[in-house]
Amino acid sequence: MTLVSFMIGSLLLAVIMWLYEPPPPYDQDDYQALERLFRKRSQILKEEESQIRARYEGKTTVRSMSKRTDIEEVKVNINKAGLDALQTLPGIGPALAERILAYRKRQGPFERVDELVRVKGIGRITLQKMRGNLVQELRD
Repeated sequence: MTLVSFMIGSLLLAVIMWLYEPPPPYDQDDYQALERLFRKRSQILKEEESQIRARYEGKTTVRSMSKRTDIEEVKVNINKAGLDALQTLPGIGPALAERILAYRKRQGPFERVDELVRVKGIGRITLQKMRGNLVQELRD
């Protein structure tokens, strides 16, 4: 019992001494150097933030923050486009892109853009959304 009391007392004494120990003196030059470094990095971050804000400012619609108005209109040839190119079309994800490729492989090239409604999952509304981005050219 006395050994346990001695250990607890020693531990408490060590904690008290650690808590009341004066902080080590700091070097004013080190402090000023760290402060200059902090201010410099803060300024760099502020400049980067303002560049990013300027790049994206005013590029979303009021209706929905997810709809971008700055996207360039890219034309996709439905007879030559691969999986990635097809996925750039509005309403076309990986599954529909795969179906378009499978249909094209099975049936041959699309003769008209309207033939896309023959692909399962593409209806008139989806076709209407992407019509402005589509080009139909037969393969060479």
